[in-house]
Amino acid sequence: MLRKWMNMLGVAMAAVIAAFTFVVPMQVQAEEVWVHTHTYRWDIEVEPTDSTDGEMVYRCSTCGEVKYRLPISAYGKFMVDTEKAVEKTAGGSTVVIDAVPDRMKRDNEGWMSLHRSVYDLISARPDVTAVIDYRYKGDDYEITIPGGSDFSDLYDGTDFIGFLKLGTKFAATAK
Repeated sequence: MLRKWMNMLGVAMAAVIAAFTFVVPMQVQAEEVWVHTHTYRWDIEVEPTDSTDGEMVYRCSTCGEVKYRLPISAYGKFMVDTEKAVEKTAGGSTVVIDAVPDRMKRDNEGWMSLHRSVYDLISARPDVTAVIDYRYKGDDYEITIPGGSDFSDLYDGTDFIGFLKLGTKFAATAK
């Protein structure tokens, strides 16, 4: 919203109206200053993929000024997609968790752990087998986990279990 203030009369500009609303000069003319009240919204500037980070920006919907930038983790997207895959897998079937997305295959990389939320879903699905495909030191491995498995003995104070540790309970096999 634009407000017209008379610069020659020395009228002070409006102060901060709310936590993320600021008043700044937008256009200066000889006798007046135009200001607008920023209206910020979070927008996704770059969508994350399962192998590359994205970015969110806190942008004014009026002038486009960006106040903040935050990364959106590729690993976070991988976790969300993995949770959805486990939840949506039909009973009596197998969900394959590919921890080496295509770009990472070219770069000989891959994810090396899963969050507790994924393991909790696998534990809650005795009707679904999970197969995790991962890469370690350039070699591809696979771990098969029976549905309903208990992972509590593998946690070491964090909410993540790496595939190397997971392979000590559920045999990892080279592919």
